[in-house]
This record gives sequence, structure tokens and C-alpha cells, in this order.
Amino acid sequence: MQKPLDKGEDDWIYHANDFVSLEPATDGQWTENLSRAWDNFWRWHNAHFHPGSPPHLVGWPPSLLRAMAATSCTTLLLIPVILLFAIKFNRTIGLAIILTTVVIFTFMVSLIVKMSPRETYIWIAAYSAVLITLVGKLEYQ
Repeated sequence: MQKPLDKGEDDWIYHANDFVSLEPATDGQWTENLSRAWDNFWRWHNAHFHPGSPPHLVGWPPSLLRAMAATSCTTLLLIPVILLFAIKFNRTIGLAIILTTVVIFTFMVSLIVKMSPRETYIWIAAYSAVLITLVGKLEYQ
């Protein structure tokens, strides 16, 4: 049986995780953060409002967490678009709206999604490009 790699090239792959295609997806961080925040809220709530009661264990299903994250991201994408199209602003206010939403999007992406700084930069650049394109297409007073 022949090895798939040439001689000398088969000694640097030690684990299955060395293959990039076998790496797990990087979308699990936000579910962990939301679950942890929910659990911390219930611990705080029980400690302050129900002292002496047993700890409240609650786990949200991943499908509900995915739906919540999708709703938040969609809302964050639609709010500046609706604001820019529905209300006539001058260009400075339009750019301030875009800057604010880009900063909020940056914090959400960095806190919710577990990815490299390069991937975060790509996401933010794409989001900014879409919003800036909208500003260029709008008519201002």
C-alpha cells in the first residue's frame, strides 16, 4: 500500500486537526456566550429575589439561540438601511449613522462569533462596503 504523501512529507502531520478541512466550524462561540449570559442572569436573579432556593438550571436549545442571533444580525443590517431610506438626512448624519452601526456590528461580531482577526476584518469590511454603497446611492438635502 502506497502512502498518499511523498517521502519526508508524512512526518509533519501528527493529528487529524492538522488538516484544515477537518477543523470544526467557528460558529459555536456565540451559542456558548448566550447560554452563559442566560445562566448568569438566572443565578443573579435567584440570589437576589429568591434567596435560599435551589439554583435554577436552564438551557436554551441551540435552534432558539440561532434564531435569536439571526434576528439580531438582520435587525442590525436593516436598521441603517431603513433610517437612510425613510428619513432624509444630510450626508454627515448619514455617515454618522453608518459609523455607529459599523461600531456596533464590530462589537457584536467580536463578542459573539469566534474567528480570527482576519476573518473579523473581512466581515466588517463587507458590512461597511454595503452601507457605504447605500450612502453613495442616496439623494441628500
